[in-house]
Amino acid sequence: MNHARQFLLLDPCLERIGSHPFHYACEILAAAEASGCSCTLATQRGFIADATWPASWHVHPAFTHSGYSKYTAFGELDRLDARGRKPLRLSWPWSTWHAARRRAARIESFARDVQPLLGSLQNKDVVLLATASELDAAGLARAIAACRPPAGIAWHVQFHYPLYCGFAGDFAAQQRRLQRVQRLLQTAVATAKPHVLHFHTTTAELAAQYDRLGIGPVSELPYPAQIPGNVRAFTPRSDSEGQTLRVAILGDSRPEKNSHLLAEIVAAASRDPCLAGRLQFAVQSNLGFPANSTVPEHAAVRAALHALKQQPQSLVELLAGPLAADGYAREIQAADVMLLPYDQQRYATRCSGILLEALAAGVVPIVTGGGWMSRQLAEPLRLHAESILAASQTLSTQRVTAPRIEALRPFLLPIEPPGSARSSGAVHDVIAVDLTWQASGSACLCEPPMHLALEGIATRPPVVVNADPLQQTVTVLFPIDADAVPHLAGRSDLDGSDKSAGRLWLICAPASGAQSVALESIGIRWIACQRCVPAGAVGVVIDCDGTESQNVVGALREVVRHADHYRGSAIAHAHRVHGSSSGTQVIRRLLP
Repeated sequence: MNHARQFLLLDPCLERIGSHPFHYACEILAAAEASGCSCTLATQRGFIADATWPASWHVHPAFTHSGYSKYTAFGELDRLDARGRKPLRLSWPWSTWHAARRRAARIESFARDVQPLLGSLQNKDVVLLATASELDAAGLARAIAACRPPAGIAWHVQFHYPLYCGFAGDFAAQQRRLQRVQRLLQTAVATAKPHVLHFHTTTAELAAQYDRLGIGPVSELPYPAQIPGNVRAFTPRSDSEGQTLRVAILGDSRPEKNSHLLAEIVAAASRDPCLAGRLQFAVQSNLGFPANSTVPEHAAVRAALHALKQQPQSLVELLAGPLAADGYAREIQAADVMLLPYDQQRYATRCSGILLEALAAGVVPIVTGGGWMSRQLAEPLRLHAESILAASQTLSTQRVTAPRIEALRPFLLPIEPPGSARSSGAVHDVIAVDLTWQASGSACLCEPPMHLALEGIATRPPVVVNADPLQQTVTVLFPIDADAVPHLAGRSDLDGSDKSAGRLWLICAPASGAQSVALESIGIRWIACQRCVPAGAVGVVIDCDGTESQNVVGALREVVRHADHYRGSAIAHAHRVHGSSSGTQVIRRLLP
């Protein structure tokens, strides 16, 4: 009798239905089963599968502890500042000894819990430890050494969370803190021999961090999105139809997602004359933390959700969660816009399943700049900029070479209005900003992002942009408000002094708490177009710098102003996402 290849998914973070680990497991196991595997899932002990769970997927609520812990490298980040430094505070003399004991207990517990599942493994079986911490990886290696399973098993460990705070310039000072993690993973590799642990992360940004540990190759294993069976058809909508756009905010409500700002964002949008009556917000209202938490940030999230309950349903629909897979899929399909104004520093390296699923469904995302999320829009934004530039008339150009921009001294670049004659009909002005970084290759993934703004005269909000790992020029379009163009000659400088009548000022500054940015060059092109130009395509990237409500409103205004363009480009892009972010693609990478 032939042995059916077994696919064993281990996830100690899978605690309940509706969570990100739950949706991840559904996508991975469905793809593994379609590939002919027998599927087994090991979860945290509190997990209970519902009646919709496929009977062919064997579930073992095995793990005593959740994978989330303050004793992991990721858990330590909450106690560091934005540059990875520990604040000065008193601690008990035995606190280091106690933390080491707790880590050792976690490793031993994981090894003990997983050992019974390894006894049935055979040649060509596949094991994936998802949402892993360094403690889980060490526990898996210890279990492998104890069980001595047969050769030929594929062992995969996937890390979801960062090791470092800040950016490349901040990493050296954090290396001492991470020596513990480095030794632990190097020991895990040695302990598992002759079996080989294959290390993965969910983003290229995370892979660049884990590569610094010297534990062997670390590759990006894409996060699988829930892919709809069919991409929605595009039907143009005219302004005269008076249809509203449904703006979805899905997932658990948590401070790191800036959920505490949602009431302010909705209120600001409802007051905006361009948006009033044009939007309905659908907000998933379950908490991503204990309901009785006294943490001030958690209290702020609860207060925001309470304020949203007071809004009319025509403006805000609260969705009780967590959502089951089918309910979540319905909400994705019902959305026109997906709002993801997440904390820039917390999500600089992390992926978002919600973003991938929105892109796969042809939903227009509004995302935080400065990391993996905005990088998912980099290619369509580049192609959009190229198409606009190819069809426009260049009126003037400027270039600044090798500027180093400091957080304490933002770079203000004066832009002279063009004096050259424009072609007939080229009445819509756009300022195109071209950026190149000094770093190259994977080093770009750890470089600080750049904040750009043309306040007062641009129709788009400020944006945060990243260096391109392929060293392609990053172009940002700032369409100029037509009403502002005739008055540019009398415009004063941003600080109130009339330094240079007739000039605009491009504001450049490090973003996401970075101290400085080293650029190769900044290029400015003032162009004229035959039509009103959208700032981007597929979605909009914003800066979450403390003025989130203002920036989100600006992004929503941009989408509403060019609704058919953004909806059409998002639907066209969805077909490309289907080919790269499905569970099937992940399984193909894992099967030997």
